[in-house]
Amino acid sequence: MYGHYKDFTGNHAFITMIYNEKKTREDSMNWRKSTLLVLSLCLSHSSFAFDFSKKASKECSPVDLRASLGAVRNQGSAGWCFAYATAELLSYKIEKKISAAELALNFYIKMPEMPRGDFLSSVAGGNDMGAMTYSSNGFCAEEDMPSENYKVPKECLKSGKALETLDIIRLIENIHQTMPSTLTACQVNIVSSLFKNLNASEIQAKLLDRKLTSLEKISDLKDTNCAAKRIKPAKKLKMRSGLESHDNSILDIDKQLDVKNPVSLNYNANFLVKNSNPNEIGNHYSVIVGRRKSASSCQYLIRNSWGPDCSIYPAPFNTQCEQGNIWVDENVLLKSIIDVHFMQ
Repeated sequence: MYGHYKDFTGNHAFITMIYNEKKTREDSMNWRKSTLLVLSLCLSHSSFAFDFSKKASKECSPVDLRASLGAVRNQGSAGWCFAYATAELLSYKIEKKISAAELALNFYIKMPEMPRGDFLSSVAGGNDMGAMTYSSNGFCAEEDMPSENYKVPKECLKSGKALETLDIIRLIENIHQTMPSTLTACQVNIVSSLFKNLNASEIQAKLLDRKLTSLEKISDLKDTNCAAKRIKPAKKLKMRSGLESHDNSILDIDKQLDVKNPVSLNYNANFLVKNSNPNEIGNHYSVIVGRRKSASSCQYLIRNSWGPDCSIYPAPFNTQCEQGNIWVDENVLLKSIIDVHFMQ
C-alpha cells in the first residue's frame, strides 16, 4: 500500500508494502481467503495471464466525473489509500464529502484480524470492501472529521511540519501510555482538530479514562464526534466487484463510466513513482473518474490521493497530470490492474 509523504527535508518519498513475488497465484488466493478482509495484496504481474489481444473495440467516448468531487485529497504518510478511494465513491454517490479518516479507523478498529498497532504504520494496508463492511451504521462527513488540513496553533507543531492524521492518532496512543493527570492545551487542540464536534471536557474525559484501551478511546472519540450528524443514505450502498476476467478488467471500468459511475481501482502503482524498483509490486488504490480519446489510445483519468502536486510523478505522467488527476493510456492501465470495484 503506497503512502505518500514529505519528509522533514521537504523531499517527496514513498513507502511500499511488498508482497512476496514468489507466491503463486494459488498461494496468494488461499492467503486472501484465510485472512478475509485483512490487507489487500501486492501481487506480481505473473500472477495473472493478461491477454491484450482481447481488448474490446469501443468508441472511447469522453467522460469526466471529477468536478463534483472537488480538490484531490492527500493521504499523507498513512497507507490508507483504500479508505480514500472508498470515501471518493461515497462522496460521489451521496453528494457530500465523506471522511476518509473515519472509514480507515472503522476498518482498523473493527477488524478482528488486524495485528495490534498496525494501523499506526505508514505501510498499513486494507481494502475498499472492508472499509464499507465496517461502516454499516452510516458515514461521517469530512467537515466533522477531517482527513487532512488540520488547523492548530503554530506553537503546537513540531518543526513547522504540517499535522497528519497519523500524528494525531500517535498522540492519543502516547497519552494513553503516559496517562498524565491532565492534558495540555496543545494536546486538546491537536485532538480536537480531528474530532471537530467534541469540546475540551469531552476529550479530557475520554483520553484520561483508565478503564479504556487506546483503541476503545479512539473508537469512542470517533463515534461520539460523528453520532449527531452521521449520514445514512436513503438507499443502502454496496461495493461490487467487477464481473469480467482480469484480462478484460477494462470492460468493467468502461461499463461504469458509461453510466457516469466512478470506479475504485486496486493496482500496481509503481509506474507513478519516481525511481521505483521494477522488481517491487506496489499495491495501491485510486479512483477512475474519466475517459478520453488521445491520438493513439483511449486514456483513463486516475484520481489519486497524493495531493495536487504533479511534479511528484515521473515523465510522462507529470505532464499528463492535472491537479493530481493523471491521464493514463489504456495499455499501461491494463498491465497494472489487480481488481476493480464500484458502488451501487
